[in-house]
Amino acid sequence: MTTATLPKAHVKHRMPGRVRLKIPAMRGDDGFFEHVAETLAGCEPVQQLLINPSTASLLIQHGDSAFDGIADYAAASGLFIVSESVDAELPAAENLTVASWSSLGVAEFDQQLTRLSAGRVDLRSLLFLGFAGLTVHQAAKGNIMSPASTFFWRALDLLNSNNDNLFKTPR
Repeated sequence: MTTATLPKAHVKHRMPGRVRLKIPAMRGDDGFFEHVAETLAGCEPVQQLLINPSTASLLIQHGDSAFDGIADYAAASGLFIVSESVDAELPAAENLTVASWSSLGVAEFDQQLTRLSAGRVDLRSLLFLGFAGLTVHQAAKGNIMSPASTFFWRALDLLNSNNDNLFKTPR
């Protein structure tokens, strides 16, 4: 594979001794990420490698060694080319508030849940069912006013059309 045809690995964050890469073109390709893991195992500066094919993510821990050597090794081995540019389709990981960071995680969970259920269940539906179940449980115990009415109100609030995009990724 020539370097022009290698997938781009975007640097999501870099700290001393550690770098996270995203390779969106290879998202979900388990074989590719297994090959990357096997190949980078032979690269001496790599101390630990965590792969996640479903998110197209690589977390490389390299201690005191420079990451540039690992990037060159990956390109020479025909794995990927490291790009410092930000990919527009990926949400930025730097300078996010805690609320934004949390909402990205919830949005990712919502997307995975929707994908795994073939579009039948999303996080909002799951929460609605949970609150409805808690309403029935508390009402059966005789706690109609305090917990049951609160759970019922929350369940109804989730049905509001203003909440259609409650767990969508902020862009």
